[in-house]
Amino acid sequence: MKTYRAVIFDCGKVFLHDPDLEITLQDMADSCQLSYELTKKVVNELLPDFQTGKSDEEEFWESFKEKAELSELPDTYHGLWTRKYLEVSRVDYGVLSLVEELQQLGYKTPVLSNTIPPHVRVNLKRNFFALFEPKIFSCEVGCRKPEPEIYRLALERTGVAAAEAIFIDDVPRYVTAAQEVGIDSILFQNAQQLRRELEERQVIS
Repeated sequence: MKTYRAVIFDCGKVFLHDPDLEITLQDMADSCQLSYELTKKVVNELLPDFQTGKSDEEEFWESFKEKAELSELPDTYHGLWTRKYLEVSRVDYGVLSLVEELQQLGYKTPVLSNTIPPHVRVNLKRNFFALFEPKIFSCEVGCRKPEPEIYRLALERTGVAAAEAIFIDDVPRYVTAAQEVGIDSILFQNAQQLRRELEERQVIS
């Protein structure tokens, strides 16, 4: 039987139910008086660098303005990444209770997330990451899922071997990438399913 020491959690759609990106993109499009299609195209071009810290928030918006051929950004542009996000996002307390249970049993519970500085900022302020240590955010470490480097970094910072960890994510290709690094992984559906999967691995009872 495998001996696990850590359960690594994704954030969005796992313990934090956040809005689909489309909701934020539509808000950006409306605020900037652009089409949704153009907004999506520009954001998708810029998001990889934003998520890996190669561009900061001001650089993102300057590039957005240039690529969208805007004469100026709306006065509210600083809040466009978080306005709808704050309205809709909510914690899944069923998952957080599992995290607390794991900690009481002695497991480490890191968080590993593809994210951007505005979301890190508001979620830290809301204390949503209090149960998770270490915290590995793509925008702070310079790589993102499904790149193998970010999984290896999570293992290194947690102080466990790949065989001693379980990774939880709602995105199939991120789960597959973790498995390719040697980490047992669970494709998240809901808290009840996650508990069953952890029970099957005899991590909890």
